Amino acid sequence: MAEFFKSADYRTAIAGKWHIGDKDLGPKYQDFDESYFIVASNNMKRDIHRGDEVVHKAFDNRLLSETSTEEVVRVIRTDSDKPFFIYLPFTAPHFPADAYPKWAGHSARRHRSM
Repeated sequence: MAEFFKSADYRTAIAGKWHIGDKDLGPKYQDFDESYFIVASNNMKRDIHRGDEVVHKAFDNRLLSETSTEEVVRVIRTDSDKPFFIYLPFTAPHFPADAYPKWAGHSARRHRSM
């Protein structure tokens, strides 16, 4: 999809789970201008990438949706006169399902720290 939007002069970005592959299958090779992602599900990989670089060696699973959202907000606010396409695949549906820090202890489901 990014290729399509890029051809129409949109800015393109992804933040979240990139479970398509790495190396030559990474977001930049699919025409994403900006990327902030984990290469697979949150129970499989621990590194967060920005472009080709690892920016965090281990993430806090409880904050992964929040940090992906913050990255999207940053992209939207940058060069706001140009249209954009953003792909935001949250990792939250995957296990381990960890409670956001403010919500921990407020349900019958126990918090599992990583």
